[in-house]
Amino acid sequence: MKSLKAPVVFLIVCLCIAASANAHYLWVSVDRAPEMRGTNIYFEETPKAGDGHYLDHFLGKSDVWIRTVERPAPKPIKAEEVKAREKRWMRVALPEADAYSVDSYGKFGVYAYGEKKVLLHYYARNLNVDSHDAMHELGRAEQMDLDLVPHDHGGQIEFTLLWKGEPVADRMVFIRGPEGFRENVKTNAKGRIELKRLSKGTLTLRSSVEFDTPGNENGEAFEAIRHNVTLVMPMNHASKAVNVEAKNLDVTNDAPLKVNESRSSELTLKTADEYTVNVKENTFVLGTVDQISVDVAVSIHDMDGKKLAEFDGSGRGPEYFHFESDKAGLYKIQLPAAHVVCGSSLLTCIKCMFPFVDGILITAPSG
Repeated sequence: MKSLKAPVVFLIVCLCIAASANAHYLWVSVDRAPEMRGTNIYFEETPKAGDGHYLDHFLGKSDVWIRTVERPAPKPIKAEEVKAREKRWMRVALPEADAYSVDSYGKFGVYAYGEKKVLLHYYARNLNVDSHDAMHELGRAEQMDLDLVPHDHGGQIEFTLLWKGEPVADRMVFIRGPEGFRENVKTNAKGRIELKRLSKGTLTLRSSVEFDTPGNENGEAFEAIRHNVTLVMPMNHASKAVNVEAKNLDVTNDAPLKVNESRSSELTLKTADEYTVNVKENTFVLGTVDQISVDVAVSIHDMDGKKLAEFDGSGRGPEYFHFESDKAGLYKIQLPAAHVVCGSSLLTCIKCMFPFVDGILITAPSG
């Protein structure tokens, strides 16, 4: 019996070592707390500091890019080693802007999974965006061969797995989030997955592609090449594309508007402005919303709640709206946010109202 135990224990130990190495990935974490302040790069099972057992494969050889909307294509920088309390990782400076993408790449080298030797490449990103425009500008890391690219898609976030700019189908994406959130989803024929947007917390995603391409790396032969990618995405301030009625939101302002009276307000994703306007029968109403740091979709409703019109043009600057009344009464102007920046502000004004009967202007506005 004793002679049988040793091989079994040895086999179990070998399997555990292989599984442990396989579970390591490159991660980027942007930390502003004093004890971990900096952009930290880990090679661990999760985006947290560990013993850094395999870190030597990346030290001095990995590239990091910090991109912002103002500086979308910076040069790569080298990370420095950090040691603290028997833990090791790499670090670069913090991003200078609130909206950023920190991207990292490193080549591990050849690793043996049993008898199969594989050349391993790792890609990692930390993406924090506060508007739809920032996501559009920073969502794609073009300098990296393998990428997970997010895109606003209504109440969903769509992620596309790209290999050298081309979508990769039928690859598993492992998704983790707050409160035990877990999903494993395969990419469709267009390399995409869809995920219902979380209102808070941080998403982590990882995926990979593998090619049966033999070769030689620093004198060591390998049979295949595997590329692994991770994406860390804080959701607390991420942009949100929504298409909901204002009645489902908290209304922040229901005061009536008067002609040439401007109202300023602040919006969040869960609030909306609603104004009432007292309009006479057969009257043309023209107004504008100055989208200072918010994108709104203006909808007009009559006294019975029927939607008469909706306006959703440019994402910034003036959003003009107009409608005609077929009867006198209080009409509602509803302004739910489509994309917001924290502390988003706008200015609403009814420019003019004048009689409009059978397609003929009775009194045209001056100016």
